[in-house]
Amino acid sequence: MLTIHILNMLLLCANQAIIAGGGMGLEVFNRGMMPLAYNIKRKDMGGITNRYLDGVFLLFNFCAKPKAVVDLQKKFNVDDDVIRSSTFKVIPPPASIARNILKKQRRAEKRKEASEERL
Repeated sequence: MLTIHILNMLLLCANQAIIAGGGMGLEVFNRGMMPLAYNIKRKDMGGITNRYLDGVFLLFNFCAKPKAVVDLQKKFNVDDDVIRSSTFKVIPPPASIARNILKKQRRAEKRKEASEERL
């Protein structure tokens, strides 16, 4: 069972791994405990089989070199308290798409202002 102490140790370990790899801008979002979509059966380092029905979902958002991400994945794979982990590279939209989004937002603001002036 995941306690607050274990959760804090896991967060500290991840934070240290990210910073050691040259990462920065760390944001941690604790999504809380939620039921899993399906049961996960996993053996821990002691050879004991556990069946997990729910878990604590955490989202780490950071900028780092690829080596830091690989090291973090290795640490999570070895840790018994981590059932599953996934890593995603977020690619910012191209400048042309960002400009189009800004234009749409400005048009919507102008329409809103025009409708408020009519009232």
